[in-house]
Amino acid sequence: WSAAAALFGMLLVWAFLSPHDSTSVFSGGAQPQNLGWLLAGLLAACAAICTSRGIQFSRWDYALGGLALLWLVAVTLLAGRECNPRTAWNGFWQVVALASCYSIARCLSLGGRTRAALVTLCVASCVAVATIGLHQVTFDFTRMRASYQNDPEGTMREMGVFAPPGSPERMRLENRLNSPEPFATYALANSLATSLSGGLLLMLGLGFTGIAPYLARGASLPNTPQTPHPSQPTLWPRIARWGIVGVGLCLVFLIWFLTRSRTAYIAVLVSLGYWFLLNRLERPGFLAPRHVQWLVAGCAAIVGLAGLWLFLNDRLVLSESANSFTFRLEYWYATLQLLKEHGLFGVGLGNFQAYYPQYKLERASETIADPHNAFLDIAATLSVPIALLTLVWIVRRLTPKSGAQAIRLE
Repeated sequence: WSAAAALFGMLLVWAFLSPHDSTSVFSGGAQPQNLGWLLAGLLAACAAICTSRGIQFSRWDYALGGLALLWLVAVTLLAGRECNPRTAWNGFWQVVALASCYSIARCLSLGGRTRAALVTLCVASCVAVATIGLHQVTFDFTRMRASYQNDPEGTMREMGVFAPPGSPERMRLENRLNSPEPFATYALANSLATSLSGGLLLMLGLGFTGIAPYLARGASLPNTPQTPHPSQPTLWPRIARWGIVGVGLCLVFLIWFLTRSRTAYIAVLVSLGYWFLLNRLERPGFLAPRHVQWLVAGCAAIVGLAGLWLFLNDRLVLSESANSFTFRLEYWYATLQLLKEHGLFGVGLGNFQAYYPQYKLERASETIADPHNAFLDIAATLSVPIALLTLVWIVRRLTPKSGAQAIRLE
């Protein structure tokens, strides 16, 4: 277990500081990390076999996991035979590695010290990535733009990019240089926003956990003993910890906000609302009414200030929302047409762009590499049955107390 936990921690940091998104997964760039995740899974399995602490899955986990794996192999075989086998199998091992990562994380997080270590690694990694994004915004972007204006060819050689004038590659490079959105170690700002969204929620949870006992003292909870005021020797260490978490939270929030990812904004707000609802259902009196009012007022103030800043500094993020959604409707409609012919087995991971031009609307301006929707992407590349199994799994994970004992150490 110690070896599995150590390897998992190293891989977690590696995944943050050297992530593989966009096309690098399908070109095979993620295979070293995938091998590491599978090795960590093998170590965890050996630990379960060689010790008295076994990993126990529910029947639903066995049924859904086994069915999904068999169907995934069939889909990959068919996609490889019809289109690009290497791309499809690279995507297959990425999916298997993600499943291994998730299973090990659920198992390791049941131990108190291991869970604390994993939370610390996640928070530290998010802060490190946000720091890189802050450096890009304050220094790198300005320097790269000036260098490109003075010597475009030399700057591209320095970046390891070859893009002839007038080519789509040159246009994408210039758009990226002129964009104010940080991307840190990722290929896209949206990928950074997705990663930081999880870290932001985790840090908000840590912060709330730290102040919850103090809020509970003012709440009139029946038959609940009042939390004693912390003694003087332990007060300052707590303040120091809250201060560190607060500084990191502010940094992560700043870079997350500067990515200008509208979907990430909505996702975090929905997640916070769902988290609050779960707490109210499980512990109806965990917050006094006035504290709930303070939280709602604080969230409304932050959202209002953020919207005002975007309106004053980058109105396109707000004004182009309707156009962006219209483009997505075009992508989704074309994807649904594709699913009419390839819904049973999909087109294979990494092969969506090869099939999309056949179904693209005439008024659509570009050939996209994915449907810009995770569920439709799974349905188009891995088949509709896999997408439905994924939806069932997500619903089970989001249902209160469902699957809480699906994996446990005995």
